[in-house]
Amino acid sequence: DLLAYFRDFIGEDDVASVMHAAALPSAADDDVEAALALQAPPPLPPFRPTDDPFQVLLAKLSHPMAADVVKLLQQLVLRVRTAAGEQAAALLSGGDEAAGAALHRPSAGGPPSPSGGSPTSPSRDVAAPSGGRAGELLLEGEARMLSLMREHAVWAGETATQFERTGESLERFLHAKLREDLRRLYDTPAAEARDRALARRLEALRFLSWLHLDVKAFAGGDCSNLAAAAGHLRAMASRTSPLDKLACVRRCSREITRVMQAARDDGALPGADDFLPALILAAKEARVPRMHAQLDFIQSFTLPARLTAENGYLLTHLVSALHFLETMDASSLTISPEEFDESLRRCKAEAEREARAAEERRRREELEAEERRR
Repeated sequence: DLLAYFRDFIGEDDVASVMHAAALPSAADDDVEAALALQAPPPLPPFRPTDDPFQVLLAKLSHPMAADVVKLLQQLVLRVRTAAGEQAAALLSGGDEAAGAALHRPSAGGPPSPSGGSPTSPSRDVAAPSGGRAGELLLEGEARMLSLMREHAVWAGETATQFERTGESLERFLHAKLREDLRRLYDTPAAEARDRALARRLEALRFLSWLHLDVKAFAGGDCSNLAAAAGHLRAMASRTSPLDKLACVRRCSREITRVMQAARDDGALPGADDFLPALILAAKEARVPRMHAQLDFIQSFTLPARLTAENGYLLTHLVSALHFLETMDASSLTISPEEFDESLRRCKAEAEREARAAEERRRREELEAEERRR
């Protein structure tokens, strides 16, 4: 029973205040006409095919009949915010080891490696959220809110497709409210160190191309044909909700498919053996800021039902691609050990020179700005 659940979730007093807020206004017995006028709710906002689902959700939440849902959402946000604050404080007081353990779960394996054979054993399990108590509260509360809203008079008239869009908009709404609270769970010294190490590794792998992954259709070229796919992947860092980050992964996947399909004489879709190497190269080219944090965030705060089918398939392959980039050596590529080591050294040196030059430019610009202020 949903009402009984929310009594346990937010307390009997709060449920009473919700019901009071949603109650129709009273009127004197001698003013029946005025009472009827007060009791007549305004029409529900329409949900037309061209409407922005998020704006429709906001309009419906503003409707007087949705006062009970708004109250419950407020309580959910408050409870998750409190749990996230306590969790972030514990992570900081526990040091790097505690921070890493709280947001990291090892996995038993993943999809095949680009060269075939055994699984790549990625460092996370896409089926297991790792957001701690805050993540559990958010996912459980979001699922319950969707169940309640589906039966609520304000949303009961929506089609299945419309309500799916409403559910996606609810996720965006919650993450807009909780963005900074959830971000603190990942901005820890251990998480930052992990992402800095990955960034250095990707800089050292600049030389990696189609040839090294034995993709014969593009063996003679660089990775410039993956620029658009890499751009979609890079956009993950600017998105707030897990679904919006996953949408970036889907757009990357579709661009990879387009590039590889166009290269085939028969126009056939690429299989997994071709797709995974391309995704590895797109991830290498994208160098997504805080890539580990992006994946942790998606896994921790996405409803399990949304990590199935295409989303689950692509996320699993992206995790596998990242693990391959972090752990591969010459034996994983079409390259000699000597050439691999020399390429790593050369790219590291180039990246260091570029970093020093960028730092010098930054300092020069700061000095010039200071001179202009004087």
